[in-house]
Amino acid sequence: MEGVVIPRVCFERLEEVRVRISKIIEKYGSLQRYGRPVWQDVMEVACVVYLNERLNVSLEKLSYYLGFSDKTALYRYVKRIRETSTFTLWDGRNLVIERLSLEELIKLVEKEIQARTEVSVTNVKTITVTLEAYETLLTLKRPGETFSDVILRLAREAKEVMELAGAWKDVPSERIEGVMKSIREAWGSWRLREE
Repeated sequence: MEGVVIPRVCFERLEEVRVRISKIIEKYGSLQRYGRPVWQDVMEVACVVYLNERLNVSLEKLSYYLGFSDKTALYRYVKRIRETSTFTLWDGRNLVIERLSLEELIKLVEKEIQARTEVSVTNVKTITVTLEAYETLLTLKRPGETFSDVILRLAREAKEVMELAGAWKDVPSERIEGVMKSIREAWGSWRLREE
């Protein structure tokens, strides 16, 4: 979406959706075959509405950016919100129906933008990562997590693994060789399932 300055909160949410749609299409071949909404959280929908209503980003541009093959799908989705104040989400297990008007969705984004602007600059640092690193973090990001949360979670998990370093130092080498042989044999007997 060249030439449009997108609030960071919306950029982050749209990137999550874009990556999700790409993975769905890779796995299922199309969004229609997936058969569920691609939206997992109210703020994702709110950002689309905000960009369209407040920043005049066309739904066609948003559809193209997000990777919708049916360019009218997003138009129909927003039209439904406009007319009925309802929309559907997929929370990973269930279909969720939300009831919020366009104005309420826009206010959610404006509130988030305001909250992020009021954050003390002393509490954050800007880092530069490669596109590959960013996309990897994005795939590891859980719903509701910030990138800082992801990095801290991964650092904690790595630290927990490092606590195991040296745990086998007093185990006789013959015992270790026996365990490793058993593991290799088990690996050799495993077969990948055909899908």
